Amino acid sequence: MNLMRVRREPLLQLTLQADRLVYNQSNAIHYMVKNVGWGTARDLTLSISGANLQEGQRYDLGTLRRKGNAEGVATVVPTLIGEIMLQVELQGRSKSGELHESLTQTMPVAGVATEGGLGVSVNTQVGRGAEGLHNLEAPIADRGALWHAGATPTTSSDVFTEKPVSPDQLLEQRIESLRRQLAKHYTNLNTLEEQAANFPAGQAPIHIQNDIRNTQQRIDEIEDELDELEA
Repeated sequence: MNLMRVRREPLLQLTLQADRLVYNQSNAIHYMVKNVGWGTARDLTLSISGANLQEGQRYDLGTLRRKGNAEGVATVVPTLIGEIMLQVELQGRSKSGELHESLTQTMPVAGVATEGGLGVSVNTQVGRGAEGLHNLEAPIADRGALWHAGATPTTSSDVFTEKPVSPDQLLEQRIESLRRQLAKHYTNLNTLEEQAANFPAGQAPIHIQNDIRNTQQRIDEIEDELDELEA
């Protein structure tokens, strides 16, 4: 996993909450999208559609910067009693390109209004490869889903034992890694300069001069990044 890419990418968390849907009526689904990552999601849209719904709707969420959120109410009209499939899609842009994530969600539809609710919790990570950075503990009835870019959606009936890794923890890990790299590069630079000192000024072998230049360049890059991260 490229941690520099992680730092530039949005991490979008989508939550849907709805009462039990009612056949042939307009039903409200409350949605909230939070950006818990470091990057910015732009031109973000949310759409909910399905074969057993009247015409689907698309909702403009605009730009979500770090720690930003957008919430509202989507309306759906089911045309079938029983279990129906909803197609939920998030689309937009990040610094690295287009965002397009979707999942299929099953929800019950009653013939008449009934009491009780159905909570749907969805976590999606957009624009970076991750290996299980979430922990879903919602009941199976909630049918939450977890996905990351390029992966197949997984229902919460599966077991996830990994603990969540927050953006702050990823940042701390990156800083620690950069400090270790910096120490190693300084050690290498000292060794190279000692080798060059065995020759008259400016007459060290080309490969030693190149190694010194490349090592110094990498040191400068790491120090610049540390200055930015620790600011």
